[in-house]
Amino acid sequence: MKLKRFEALTLQEALQAVKAELGPDAVIVSSRRVQKGGGLFGLMSQSMVEVTAAVDQTQQAEAPRKQSLAALAALRKASAPLEKPKPAFQPVEPDPDANFREQLKVATALDPMKEQMQKMREEIRRLREEQRDPERVLGPLR
Repeated sequence: MKLKRFEALTLQEALQAVKAELGPDAVIVSSRRVQKGGGLFGLMSQSMVEVTAAVDQTQQAEAPRKQSLAALAALRKASAPLEKPKPAFQPVEPDPDANFREQLKVATALDPMKEQMQKMREEIRRLREEQRDPERVLGPLR
């Protein structure tokens, strides 16, 4: 029986490497996530998958070297970083003139309400002043 350990960024990449090197009859003995590299206290380390696989040497088909190299090249291509996708649309910049026009519409619509609020405030002030003068409040009751 032949045991071999494989490390890759993802489980799929590790399984591809197992099949490429040990063949389709390989059996996964164990798999675990490990931290590789990094400095002090594991900072800047990279999370990887470690797979231990086994294959019976009598059943193992010896693959030609060219197939192994092709599988290794395919594995490297699969683990290469992907290009950053381009956005599906470009954001639209707001028109400052349109924003001003919208604010002007809102302000003109609010002008009558502002006048009404001012009149209500004046009425409330007048009523408070009347309540402070006891003669005005009690006068009609006497």
